[in-house]
Amino acid sequence: MNNISSSSIDNKAVIFLQENNLLQENNTPEQLNKIYESLDEQLENSNLSIDDVLLLDFLDIEDFYKFVSKEKDIKIYNLAKLDLHLHIDHQIDTHFLESKLVVPIREDSLSIEIATYNPYDKDIVYELMKRLGKNVILSIIPKEQLQRYIHEIVINRDLEDIIQNIKIDLNALNKIDFKEESNTVKMLELILEKGLQNRASDIHLEYDNEAKKALVRFRIDGILHERFEFEEEIYMALSSTLKLFANIDFVNNTKAQDGRFSHDLSGVKYDFRISVIPLFNGESISVRILQTNNILVQLDELGLSKKSYEILDKVSKYPHGLILVTGPTGSGKTTTLYSTLSTINDSQKKIITVEDPVEYQLAKIQQIQVKIRSDINFSSILKSILRHDPDIIMIGEVRDKESLKIAVESALTGHLVFTTLHTNDAISSIIRLKEMGVEDYLIANSLLAVHSQRLVRRLCQKCIVEHEPNKQMINDIKKYLPKDYKFFYSEGCNECSMTGFVGRSIICETVFINDELSSALTRSMDYETLKKVAIKNGFVSMIEDGISKALSGETSLNEVFKVVYV
Repeated sequence: MNNISSSSIDNKAVIFLQENNLLQENNTPEQLNKIYESLDEQLENSNLSIDDVLLLDFLDIEDFYKFVSKEKDIKIYNLAKLDLHLHIDHQIDTHFLESKLVVPIREDSLSIEIATYNPYDKDIVYELMKRLGKNVILSIIPKEQLQRYIHEIVINRDLEDIIQNIKIDLNALNKIDFKEESNTVKMLELILEKGLQNRASDIHLEYDNEAKKALVRFRIDGILHERFEFEEEIYMALSSTLKLFANIDFVNNTKAQDGRFSHDLSGVKYDFRISVIPLFNGESISVRILQTNNILVQLDELGLSKKSYEILDKVSKYPHGLILVTGPTGSGKTTTLYSTLSTINDSQKKIITVEDPVEYQLAKIQQIQVKIRSDINFSSILKSILRHDPDIIMIGEVRDKESLKIAVESALTGHLVFTTLHTNDAISSIIRLKEMGVEDYLIANSLLAVHSQRLVRRLCQKCIVEHEPNKQMINDIKKYLPKDYKFFYSEGCNECSMTGFVGRSIICETVFINDELSSALTRSMDYETLKKVAIKNGFVSMIEDGISKALSGETSLNEVFKVVYV
């Protein structure tokens, strides 16, 4: 058995075990069983509290609960694997659920099954029998799972109360109340907070005119999940409040509109970007959650492959040249660019960015918001910023030949230029430059590196297990595999809401344009030729990086195959 940590010294359970000489350095199964029996007896007699026992840092809680389950003949559940859409929790008031940490599991005409983390609390049984007039059967669910689920119950109940109050307000006032403490604002705050708690990157509100219903969905780790459904009048109140917050026209539903706003939630200020588009049969609102702490990380914290990090770190310190970051929409290009700029930003450099839109405000960096339908567009602003003596220029996206021409010329005339392209991989990005009208010799003389990336979902480490992918997958990547290999997937647990994933990781490839590759660019723009030269000079492809992360258990091979062609 492990040594007792200093934080556990005053724990009553520790004191009891020490006084009875039950703590050993290493315990046999028989000795462990004796400890469990002793703790069970003390808990049954109320000499110890269940919380004291759960704080024992050497105790396998799952193993102890199995012992209790066998001794008391009660069931243990994993809450994430239960279907609890029975709404029987409405029979118990919120205060009791929160204070006692209990959840109704199932019921019939004579009895109700209640899950608790503390099967020794006799008051729970007596109180619920009195309240419900039924026989109460206890079962066990771990404390953290109960806390999360009861928090969900509280949010849903609060939401139901707010919706009823909004309806009352609408009937009484015959208009939407936009005051800071109004029910509509409270509802919006609750949805935004829920999105933050769920690690959502975007919140989608979609209204269907025919169904007279609105759906709220959260994008979590790149996947959309349904969260709430509202009636028409509630959606109208909510959408109008959102538009008012973002300072856009909340009366006109016939045109696309963009805006942004900041709002305090639980004492923390968050930024949100909103986009509204009219649909044939309704309206769609997308809210992007802009969390600065997720984006303003240093380059070495992004999780890039060793090779890609070394190249980007090296070329970002060059005095001039062109650096491309490529990938499809939603592949994390903006995060990589911002992290690179944050890493090289200091008082000796003047950095100007041209973006559409500006997603995050960066300290000591001059950021320009491009407006496509105005005089401030990419090409016109690029011509102007060169007269402002910048050292480094970041162009959010090269969209036309004129912008690309200015970017290349800037790289050749003493500026370090970062920009993005929507291409499949690093090598094809070089060919894309030529297709957009840049001469071979200009590409060879200006281009420093091309970085291409994708995002894959990260496996939950709480429920990860070994996994054998299908034979076709293995055959497709056989040449990249070591002699002995293992792949993984996650089964799903309460920690990951049964999805098997928590967060996302980058898989990437980066081409460094050294003298040999630069010379090859002036002779040939053939994809296979360029790739052979790059591999000869140490190029590691995106599929190889993805396989490496799958072998390490960071992601699954299936996730890699979703975003990279072999």
